Amino acid sequence: MKAKNILVLVLLIVLVALIAIFVLSYTNSDKFKSEFDNKVGDLKGQAENAVNDMVGNNPNHDAKFSSDYNEIQLDENAYVHFIDVGQGDSILIQYKGENILIDAGDNGKGKIVADYLKSKGVFNLKYLVGTHSDADHIGGMDDLIKSGISF
Repeated sequence: MKAKNILVLVLLIVLVALIAIFVLSYTNSDKFKSEFDNKVGDLKGQAENAVNDMVGNNPNHDAKFSSDYNEIQLDENAYVHFIDVGQGDSILIQYKGENILIDAGDNGKGKIVADYLKSKGVFNLKYLVGTHSDADHIGGMDDLIKSGISF
């Protein structure tokens, strides 16, 4: 019985090694690097456009801002809202009718976030993301959950 267990263990180690070699060879391939670089470049370009739009330096991009500068319309399907929760973060992303909330501000700020969402007609979130455990990012989530916003 011991010999059988050792054989199974050796076969598993060989299988894991083969999978690791395959994964490493693919991730080191020029195709993978090229695809990765293209995606990073696209994201970098989008971020640069958004920043330039915010400071008014990009005549080639047509993002629209609301009068209080907390809402950016990137195109007919994409909106980003920076919800004012004081010290902390809360960002609503809307894309093609789907809603994603990233963080909900500090303790006691969840009601502000919920009221903002409701004022924009948002009663359902596809995703609710807490970026990390600092209170000024997730402290308001308990109030948000109690507010009736579903996810």
